[in-house]
This record gives sequence, structure tokens and C-alpha cells, in this order.
Amino acid sequence: VLLPATLRSRGSGGFSLRLGTCTYPEQEVGNWAERPGFPPYTRATCKDMDSMQRRRHHAQHAAGRFAAILVVLAAAGGCFRDDTFDGAAEVVAAFDEMSPAATRAWPGFEPKSIPLALYTRDAVLLVRHPDPPPGSKRAGRESRKLDWLPPRLRSPDPVKLEGAYLAAVPYSATGLDTMGVARRVMRAAFRVWLLENRPDWQPDEMAQAVYPISSATGLRLRRLETAAFRRAGLAPDSVRRVCWAGQALEIRERRFRSLPEAAAQYERQVELTEGLADYVVRRAARDTARAPLPQDGYPPADLRVRSRRVGELMAHLLDSFSANWPESLQSGSFPWLDAALAAALPPYQTQGCRLPADEVRRALALARRDSARFEEELAALIRKHDAALGWRLSFEPESDVTLRVDGLDPESFQVLDDSLVLHTGWIRLVGRGVVIEIQNRPAMTRAAGEHPIADGISELQITGILSEPGLAVSGDTVRLAARGLRAVLEGASVEKNGRRWVIRLHAPDVLADASPG
Repeated sequence: VLLPATLRSRGSGGFSLRLGTCTYPEQEVGNWAERPGFPPYTRATCKDMDSMQRRRHHAQHAAGRFAAILVVLAAAGGCFRDDTFDGAAEVVAAFDEMSPAATRAWPGFEPKSIPLALYTRDAVLLVRHPDPPPGSKRAGRESRKLDWLPPRLRSPDPVKLEGAYLAAVPYSATGLDTMGVARRVMRAAFRVWLLENRPDWQPDEMAQAVYPISSATGLRLRRLETAAFRRAGLAPDSVRRVCWAGQALEIRERRFRSLPEAAAQYERQVELTEGLADYVVRRAARDTARAPLPQDGYPPADLRVRSRRVGELMAHLLDSFSANWPESLQSGSFPWLDAALAAALPPYQTQGCRLPADEVRRALALARRDSARFEEELAALIRKHDAALGWRLSFEPESDVTLRVDGLDPESFQVLDDSLVLHTGWIRLVGRGVVIEIQNRPAMTRAAGEHPIADGISELQITGILSEPGLAVSGDTVRLAARGLRAVLEGASVEKNGRRWVIRLHAPDVLADASPG
């Protein structure tokens, strides 16, 4: 067996080995005795061990632990032969170690059957892909490397490559937190499983764009519901846990009656997908240190974050009242997590867990304040975007060109008014001959129709570009590149006025198939 000279550990939960030394903790990889072919021990960790102790430790532990490491790395797909993905074997090993617990948490979920993808800015490591794409290079027994990024890979939603959905997460070997990355991969794997097995649970992100976020009535009831769920999660006994959970569901019922049906459904779908993903990862990692819901609730714009946290909490509450609730939910016995929780609660009286009157009054005052402040914050975001220094790019499609959103990060966009939307994470826009991908750079879109996003985009503005964008023109194809921006535009023209560029999108004769990656 050939091993690299060093297997490094970066972060909690992983293991590391430097052959021939005992640089790393004894409880993780054992201590290696001096023997032919191995360099001497380093003083940093071995100064308190005499020669006999080292030989005894070697005899008792080294052989068994060395074999264990080989087994784990073999299961992880072998040693990855690329510094770009240094530490990836340990991430996959940690993922595999969590997999049996994840299956116990959610029957039918087999994490190791789902292809994994760790990606950097310009490379991808595929693990256990059943049909790797042409041009991939072998990087281990079950791993392949791509020197390019497939379209939409940066999307937070599962992406399909060569017929298989990927559990994809960004990766950096610098400052690697092995267990942290493994948990994100597990979360992505469960989201893939949900997409393939329960597509009806997937949230419609276009409903978030028209959700009545700033309604004072909705914010008041949402704050009271959060307070009751928080108490249920912190309850020291089952009686109060049941009582507060029931109280939270009663408030939720009143709140949902005041919302459009699509808005209530959106919350429930986020609870099912994002909330359950967090629940499964916590169970897989045997992590019992759950932070309670915040005492002051959530800001108006944190709709999706709140739904995710409440969904996970409901799943943990269900563990207290029903042993087989995941099977009942999957079979369709209950459409939503809150319906399953309501059915699982034993009879209770809510008189003993009413929220204090002063807290109810305070919730109303804070809701009114938050509603007014939210509108002011939206106006401030528009002013900040317009006042940003540097280059300003304005993409303007002509009337015969349709520009639409092909994907976005649902947790990093904010509707500013009836037509303007600010995106601060990932967004991909496409049209006939047009591909524009933006990552972690503020960008503002203007709606082409009544819906802020779904009816198409009439203008895209990017401001605050501190270095002149790269521009390449070949025939009628324009390529633009800047930090966090890649664009391929067929039939486009660029008009420059100092640092203000207008990119006009004309209808090309053919559809571009190029990717900005």
C-alpha cells in the first residue's frame, strides 16, 4: 500500500498522521515507535516519553490504528492525489462515519449512495459518481477531478451532472474544518435525497418574493409563535413541553389564517426540506447541543432562516412524542411537520402556559417598530447600491430578448419594492445566447412583469466593481469577467462612458451553449 507522506488534520472530528513522528495526539492516531525506515520522534510531543514507553505504545497501538486508518481511507475512496483537495479523504471518511446514524435518523436515506462534489473556484472533486463526465481525471479509487465547473454547480440547490444529482459544497484546504465540511456534505446529500424522493416538498422560491414580510399583524403573531416554540424547546419536562408546543400551534393557526395560502405553504415546505436537513445532520453527528430559538425572535427579512430553525425544532419535539413519525410523514399520513406534531401531542391544557400579558403587548409594539424600520432599511439598501464606488455595469435586454433567472440563492435576495430585487449571494441569468453568473457580489434586478422575479428581468445592475472588468469581444460574442462575475453574451454591444458601462443585449441568430465557468 502506498500512502502520502502526510495526512493532515484541520479542524475537529478528523484524524491525522505524519509517518514516523508522534506530532499528533495519541488518542487520534497512536504513537509510532522508532524503527528502521521511520524518522525519530519530534520533541514537541515526545519529550516526556522514554524509549521503552514509545516501544510499548507502538507494540500495543500502532499496528491496529494504522490498519484502521487504511480501512477508513480506502472506504473514503483512497488517497486523493491533488494538493487542491488536500484533506478531502478525511472529509469523506468523516461523512462515511456519520452515514449509519443518518440512515437511522431518516429511514430510506443512504448517504453513501449519493455522489459527492467538493469544488473550488476552478476545479471539482467528484466522489462515487456512477458516470463521470468525459475529461475527468482519476484522483483516487472512487474519485475523479474536473478542471472546470459545471454550470449551476454553485447553486445552493442540488445540481445534476451526467444524469446524477450531486451533493456539492465549496471546498478550501486552507484552514480546513474536517467535521464542518463533512456536515455540510451530509446536509447536501439529504437535500438530494429529498429532491429525488419527495419533490412535492420542495419550496417555491417565487412565493418568497411576494411574501407579505412587513405586515405588522403577521410579525406580531410570528413573534408570539416563536416565543411559544422557544419555551417548548427549553421545557424541562414533557408536561410543559406538550403545553407550549400546543400553544405555539394554536398561535400558528391564527397566523396562517391571516396569510395567503401560498405564503403559509412556503413556510411549511422550507420546514420540511431545510429544517429536516438540519435535523438529520445533527442526529448523524450525534450533536445534542441545540441552540434555543432567539428570545427576541427573528428580523422580518429572516423568514427562511426562521422556518428552517422552527422546522428542525418541530422534528426534535416529534422525537419526544412519536417513535415512527418519519415513516408517517413520508407515507403521506400528514402533509406537514406541524400537522404531524399536532397529531402526536397527547391531550393538554394551555391555561398553564399562556404567554404573559406584558410580552404580548411588547410583541405588538415591536412588530409595529419592525414593520416601519423594515421599509426604511429597504430604501437605504437602494441608496447604498446606487452610491457604490467603482465601475457600474448595466445589462439591458432589448424588447425581443427575454432575460430570466435560471437559479438563485434563496437566502440572499431581498425584494426592495414592486420591481427591484437585491441579490447578494449567487444568481444565474440566462437568455437567448446569454449566460450571466454572479457570486457574492451585490446585483440588482428590475422585473419585466408583475412578479419581481418570475416574469423575467428587464435590467440587471452591478455596482461597486473596484477594478476594471475584463472585456473580450470575438465577432458578435462579448465575454465579461470581474471578481464574482462571469458573462457570455452573444449579439451584445458595450457602450462605455467612463466607469459606467451599458451592455445592450440584442437577439442573436443562435443560442449560446457556453458557460461562464
